[in-house]
Amino acid sequence: MPFQFTHPEYLLLLLPAGAAIWWLGKGSLANLSATRRAVSYSVRGVVVVLLVAALAGLQVVHTRHALCTVFVLDASASVGEELQQAALGYIREATGEMRREDSAALVVFGREAYIEMPATRYPRLERVYSCPSPDYSDLASALRLATASFEEGSARQIVVLSDGNENLGSAIEQALSCRAGEIRVNTVALKTE
Repeated sequence: MPFQFTHPEYLLLLLPAGAAIWWLGKGSLANLSATRRAVSYSVRGVVVVLLVAALAGLQVVHTRHALCTVFVLDASASVGEELQQAALGYIREATGEMRREDSAALVVFGREAYIEMPATRYPRLERVYSCPSPDYSDLASALRLATASFEEGSARQIVVLSDGNENLGSAIEQALSCRAGEIRVNTVALKTE
């Protein structure tokens, strides 16, 4: 169904409203010709149906077929070069399995977060050029930037590739905010000593 109602119980008002239109029109429209009476009933009926639909909370539902995935890569000092390369390999493999209508983006973070690759349908990622300060790990700001990086009109998901060691911000609060915005957040743990 391409539409839904938030309060479908209000649709029951259509029956008494239809009866009221007929009963009120029976006396007041008696002098009109059959054509004008039919037009008057039709206009009144459309107005009542629209009012009841508004009361019932009519919503048009759009199904999203495309998926936009924003990969969030940890480039802090706690994640070494070897793990970053393994994470890039994971991202390449994941983007290689994307459907034609899907898109992907990459955010790299340390103390700061940078968009390494904006959302694109055919991502090609050879290496990371962004150089955030590796002294700190601010996953929360990376999640905020990822949230702003999605392609319009698609389902949204974030994949975090990190060791989970953060020393700035609150990633949990930001992840809950993403969840409230209907954004899935998945994690890939980068194992460090």
